[in-house]
Amino acid sequence: QKQVLDVINNLAREEGFDLVINDGATLYASSQVDVTDKVLKRLTSSR
Repeated sequence: QKQVLDVINNLAREEGFDLVINDGATLYASSQVDVTDKVLKRLTSSR
């Protein structure tokens, strides 16, 4: 399974994909679409 994920990650980088998903599971997401830090900052500042 690691080999499959390595191939997906390499292909995604080479092709410039921002997101690769299957049946509801995210397999690859570029840091440009990861909003985790922004959400956490907003949650922290709203307290």
